[in-house]
Amino acid sequence: YPVRIDAIDGESNVAAWALVQPGMRTFRLIGPPPPGLNNGPVQEAKLEIKPCTRYWIAAYKTDEMQNHFQPVIDYQEPLAGCTPAAQ
Repeated sequence: YPVRIDAIDGESNVAAWALVQPGMRTFRLIGPPPPGLNNGPVQEAKLEIKPCTRYWIAAYKTDEMQNHFQPVIDYQEPLAGCTPAAQ
């Protein structure tokens, strides 16, 4: 199921996509609502962000009637033309 990213590390000014520095980040996600409800559940998840990688985050639910979901990485790919900063 699709999710919406509501905040990253407490910053709620998130566009359709966001450039995030590598490292452990906390995401506030809004999951899919059960049928008949307008608002989905809000949940936090932590993700170790790799340099130069784009992520698609989704919600896994064993039953569409559930309000709880498990955030999962649906897909990830390297960003074209991106070179990780020297450490």
